[in-house]
Amino acid sequence: AEHVREGRTLAAPEATGATSDVRQLLRVQHALERPEDAQVAVLNRGYWFTMDDRDFRSKRVLAFLMIVLNLAESDDKNKGPAITIGTGA
Repeated sequence: AEHVREGRTLAAPEATGATSDVRQLLRVQHALERPEDAQVAVLNRGYWFTMDDRDFRSKRVLAFLMIVLNLAESDDKNKGPAITIGTGA
């Protein structure tokens, strides 16, 4: 609520009473204390933002996003060898 008041983020739909048919794909929780059973934990501005290790859907979505971001990287030094196929012409 503090970050919403400061304009750092938007309120979650459930906090505003809004309804939506869109399923929540990635659930991020926040707390002042670091949870012990977190798959991912990031400390930012005094709050721990975490993803629960038992939240399979969020873990699957995060893994997919990491794969897509890795594929999108344009670092030439990590590219594999180029293969040339002769056409016989």
